[in-house]
Amino acid sequence: MKSQQARAAHDSGNVEASRRVHAQHSAVQTEEQWNNLFASGRLAKLSIEGGIKGATMSFVLMGASSGAELDWGVLRALGGGAIVAHTFAIVCGRYLAERADFAWVRKEREREAWELRHNPEGEKEEMVEIYTSPKHGLSQPDATAMVDIMAKYPHFFVDVMMVHELAIDPAKVDLASRAAAKAKPQSLPLAQRCRKGAAELAALCLSFAIASAAPLVCSSPSVVAALVGLAASAQTTTGASGDDAAAGWSLLHGASVAIVVLTVLGSLRSRASRNGSLMGGVLAMFFGCVAAGIALALSATLRYS
Repeated sequence: MKSQQARAAHDSGNVEASRRVHAQHSAVQTEEQWNNLFASGRLAKLSIEGGIKGATMSFVLMGASSGAELDWGVLRALGGGAIVAHTFAIVCGRYLAERADFAWVRKEREREAWELRHNPEGEKEEMVEIYTSPKHGLSQPDATAMVDIMAKYPHFFVDVMMVHELAIDPAKVDLASRAAAKAKPQSLPLAQRCRKGAAELAALCLSFAIASAAPLVCSSPSVVAALVGLAASAQTTTGASGDDAAAGWSLLHGASVAIVVLTVLGSLRSRASRNGSLMGGVLAMFFGCVAAGIALALSATLRYS
C-alpha cells in the first residue's frame, strides 16, 4: 500500500523512494481502497485496546480478591460474570456511542451547510479569521483567496469548516460527507457500514474476552499445579492435593500472566503508533499494576474496617 511504502521511505530517510511512491500512486482513493485503509489499522488498534482493557480488568479482580482474601472459586465466578457482562456492555455502549456521535456529526454538517447557503459571506469571514490566527499564520490576502476558491465547492467547503471551525475528527467528517452525498458511488452503503461495525465490535470484544480470561485461567490452582509440578510432590510429601499446594501461587501466577499480556499489548500499541515499543509496554504494565494495587488496598481496607 502507498501509506506503508511512504512510511518506510520516511523512516529510512530515502527522499527518492518517497518521490517514487507519490509519483506511482494516485492520491485519490477508490471506495474499496478507502474501506481497506479504514479497516486495516482500525481493527488492529481496537484489538489491542480490548486486550489491554481485558488484562487490566483481570488484574484488578485478582488484586481485589487478594485483598479481600477470597478463594479462587469466588474469583472464578466473579471473573466469568465480569467478562460476559463487560463484553455485553462494550457492545451496547459502543453501539449507542457511535450512533449518537454519527447523528451529531451529521446534524452539525447539516447546520454548516444551511449556514453556508444562507450566509456565505459570514462563513467565509469566519474561515478567513481562523486561517489568519496565530495557529495557521496565513496572511489576510492569502487566506481570503484560499477561502474564496474553496467556497466555489460548497460540499468540500462544508467538510473543511467541520474540521477547522468545529474541530471534528476528519474521519467522522468524511463518513458524514459520504452519507450526505447523493451519488451512490460516493456514499457508504448501510450494509457495508453494518459489516464494518460488526467486524470492529468482534475484534474489540474477542480480544477483551481472551485477554481477560487468560490471567484468570492461568491463576487456577490446578493449572498452576500442572505447570510447576506441585501435584506429585504435594501428594507424596504431605498427602495434600496439588490444588491445595498450588493455591498460594495461583494469584501470583495469574498476575504474572496479566503483566506479560499488558507489556506485550502496550508494546504493540506503541509500535503501531510508531512511538517506541518498549516505553509503551512499560507504561501499560505500570498502570495495570497501579490499578491492581489500588483494588487490593481498597478491598483489604473495606474488609477489615
